Amino acid sequence: YGEVTQALSGTGNKTIGLTVGNSVTHTAFGAITWTFSNPTAADELSGITLSLITGGIGTQTWPTNVKWAGGTAPTLTSNSATFTTDYATDDKLDITAHGFNDGERVHVTSATTLPAGLSADTIYFVVNATTNDFELSATLGGSAVDITDDGTGTHTLHSGEDKLVFETDNAGATWIGAAAVLDAK
Repeated sequence: YGEVTQALSGTGNKTIGLTVGNSVTHTAFGAITWTFSNPTAADELSGITLSLITGGIGTQTWPTNVKWAGGTAPTLTSNSATFTTDYATDDKLDITAHGFNDGERVHVTSATTLPAGLSADTIYFVVNATTNDFELSATLGGSAVDITDDGTGTHTLHSGEDKLVFETDNAGATWIGAAAVLDAK
């Protein structure tokens, strides 16, 4: 048994093709309709491990032939908090008693305009976390993003990552799906 990595991104219709890879990482900031293709023959086991980074944003529609443990698709992890910035003082996101940790993957949204230096649909990593604030980096353990204005409207920070496992031994006629939460708060 071996795993081949396949990286996907974006929204819309997504196919996990087992000839391309069975260990899949996907970053999504919206709705996705999933399909699985090219499982092995009926007498062999096929498996997919999907690390889905969404922050709980967007509906995930799974193939109708997936049978979920417990009978229903899992609720994806969704942690979010509103934040403010004070770019004239520092590059920190201010959230009282936020509970986020250095190295945690997050993304940001805004009701109107994000603070300059931050972009929607981008994964950031928490750095320099204290009890009530932290900075964001474009890379794990990297330097903080330079925030050059406060933006407008309400800004929200999102985090959440789920690992989903799918298996079939009947050439994909039926898939068994199960989930394990990775980043719960």
